[in-house]
Amino acid sequence: MKGDDKEQMMPARALVEFIVEFSLPEIRSDPKRSTRKLVDMGVHFAKGHYQQQFFGLAQATLKDEASPYYTWVRNMVERIDPHTLKTFGINLGWESWTTGVNRIRAIESRQHFYVPWSITFYLGDQSGLAGIPAYSSIAREGKALGISTYIFIAPDENVDLSALLGIALQEPTSAFVFFVRPQAITPQSASRLAGCKNVAISLDSQTDGWEQSAKLLADQGCLYGTHHVYSCDADVQHIVSGEWLRETQLHAGAFATCMAQDSSPEQAASVYTYVQATRNNPEYPIMLLDYYADNLYVDQIISASPCFLGVTADAVSVQYVNNQGQLTAQLARDVPLQAVLQQYYPKSN
Repeated sequence: MKGDDKEQMMPARALVEFIVEFSLPEIRSDPKRSTRKLVDMGVHFAKGHYQQQFFGLAQATLKDEASPYYTWVRNMVERIDPHTLKTFGINLGWESWTTGVNRIRAIESRQHFYVPWSITFYLGDQSGLAGIPAYSSIAREGKALGISTYIFIAPDENVDLSALLGIALQEPTSAFVFFVRPQAITPQSASRLAGCKNVAISLDSQTDGWEQSAKLLADQGCLYGTHHVYSCDADVQHIVSGEWLRETQLHAGAFATCMAQDSSPEQAASVYTYVQATRNNPEYPIMLLDYYADNLYVDQIISASPCFLGVTADAVSVQYVNNQGQLTAQLARDVPLQAVLQQYYPKSN
């Protein structure tokens, strides 16, 4: 059977999995050549404007033989469980940003309401876990609408990760990210996380002991990063001065996320300017992100009007515009997700 015929017979996701599995050993043996090869392949097959822009920027960045991104790629394939790297990467890159985008755009065109590409759950304190059945229902409904990425922000150090992992295990083709305090990571929870291949963990690096938690995750081959919440000028300065990345880069994992909390538009703009500049000219092998700004940026590429949907522990919708949270109306737990989106994110035409 010819190679072209074989590709035509394989389901799209299976083909993507085959390419990733084939590429990982090559990246381990020669990260520079293999990474450039993958990016060149992305440029060749990119169809949308954003995909072309992204791969074009990646090509330009990787022309620097000393780019920390080569080390970043090598670190991921050497340190992260290959099944986790493959599953999470495909769930995010393929299910969310490819097939999910197509479904979202079709729904927006046909049914005249906007659909966010991801949903954020704010667990609040431990009482927020009472919403686990509701969160599971939202994840199921969201998948049908093209949403395949779900983020849980759990500031309670005693949060039960097992309950959250149960949701992720029910949706094996979706990507889940848990933002947690380092105390939530124990040898037992790290072991359970290692068995859940579609989950990434972010540790609050402003809490003492996060380095030990990072080591537990690293020893299990988990995909993890760190985050820094900013709400005042001192927090902003800690980030934009580069001090935060310098302090954390040895144990920071694959990604580092800046997260606004009651910050001013000026503070948010300052942080995002720094994030973008650092991504274009990295000093360390870490992918730097701005949680709300990047979330909205991705959604803006997908939809004509970007939207963000967050659900708090008491089931209140949170809409973010320019990094500023705005509580809207109380949501009844039995209201379908589609009805919520139709109410809060209608298209004008």
